[in-house]
Amino acid sequence: MDRHSHAVLRQLGRYCYAEMIYQGKYYYFFGRVHGEYLVGEWFDLKDKSGYFGTFQVRVVNSARMEGKWMGHSQSTREIRADRSEWIRVSG
Repeated sequence: MDRHSHAVLRQLGRYCYAEMIYQGKYYYFFGRVHGEYLVGEWFDLKDKSGYFGTFQVRVVNSARMEGKWMGHSQSTREIRADRSEWIRVSG
């Protein structure tokens, strides 16, 4: 399944925030930098308990992070996980 989307990642000190649109839904990501890792949670803006989860990515360099996400959906009652790769596309 294609899960590519473009998000704008903003940082204030150790904290990061991003939002993205995927299949017409808005998702928010909040995280904190721990050493070389960004660790946080994500959720559907309109239904915070509908589809939500966590992520942990390692900062590889100034243009790339890689790690994993895990999420829970109320509709399927299934916990899913997959790899995650964040790549800078501009800037």
